[in-house]
Amino acid sequence: MRLRTEQPRNAGLVQGSSPCQPTIFIMAWVYILRGSSGRHYIGATDNFDRRFIEHCNGKVHTTSRLGFPLEVICKQKVSSFAEALKIERELKQLKNPQRAILRLHNC
Repeated sequence: MRLRTEQPRNAGLVQGSSPCQPTIFIMAWVYILRGSSGRHYIGATDNFDRRFIEHCNGKVHTTSRLGFPLEVICKQKVSSFAEALKIERELKQLKNPQRAILRLHNC
């Protein structure tokens, strides 16, 4: 009986480098909304249009208390969702919506 010692065909490939499976780059968004009460919401998502509709339809508890209509103050497209979460965290730590807006515009 002979043992198979050969490696699988894709042993030398790294994830996402397969010629059969294209690499997909997911862009993400960081955004700031303002409600009719004047309060702000800072968020991150991989699909801004879908997420904004969820906010406007009251599906997000955090923004439903801001008052309607919601206004997009600013949004920025970034290269990855991890980067979007990092920027969101940094903006929330500023504790001042005006500083967050300026910071997001300067990225």
